[in-house]
Amino acid sequence: MTKKIGFEVKIEIIELLFAPFTSGQYFAKIKQGSQVFLTKRQEIRNNTVQWNETYTFDCAIPLNKNDLTNHELAISLRKDKKGGSDYEKLGKRVINLSEFAMKGDHVEVNLVLNSTTTNATFHLVVSMRQTSGGPIYGAPPFSKGIVRLGSAADAAGAAMPPPSPSSLKLRVCCAACFLPRKRNEIHTHTHTH
Repeated sequence: MTKKIGFEVKIEIIELLFAPFTSGQYFAKIKQGSQVFLTKRQEIRNNTVQWNETYTFDCAIPLNKNDLTNHELAISLRKDKKGGSDYEKLGKRVINLSEFAMKGDHVEVNLVLNSTTTNATFHLVVSMRQTSGGPIYGAPPFSKGIVRLGSAADAAGAAMPPPSPSSLKLRVCCAACFLPRKRNEIHTHTHTH
C-alpha cells in the first residue's frame, strides 16, 4: 500500500498585482482535487485587486520511496461578465503543494499567471501543517518562477522585488523580472511589445 502524508493546508489569497486592466470585477478560483473555492468579486483599483481571503482544506500526498509526489493546486483568474451571469477566464497558475511542505508555516510568494499575455501576479501565503504519516520524508525544492518573499527567500539570493504598481501604465516588464536570481545578477532583455 502506498504511504501517504496528511496535511492541513491554508491558502491566503491576498491580492492580484500588476494587472493591466482599468475596470471590472474580478475573482479567483482555487481548485485542489474535487475541492473548489471562489473568492468574492472585487473591483480593480490601481492595477490591483484585493481579496484577503483564507481557505483551509485537508490533503493526503503519496510518497515515492521517502519523497513527496506532486500534488497540484490550480489558481485561476476570472472577470465577471453580463452582470455576473457569466465570466471570462484570464489565466491561471498551477503549483505543486509538495514544494511548500517543510518550508515553514508562513510561506509568502508571488506567482505570475500562465496562459495569459499579461504579467498579472497572485500574491498569496501558503501554510502546510502535517497531520498524519511518518516524520521523515523529502520535499522538492521550489520550481522556477515561484518568488518567495520576506527574509526566508531562497538561499541562492533574495528575489528582486517587483516594481511598484504606481509605476505601471497598462503593462509592466516581462515575467522574467519577477524570477529569483543570484545576488548582484543583472537581468537584461529586449522587449518586443
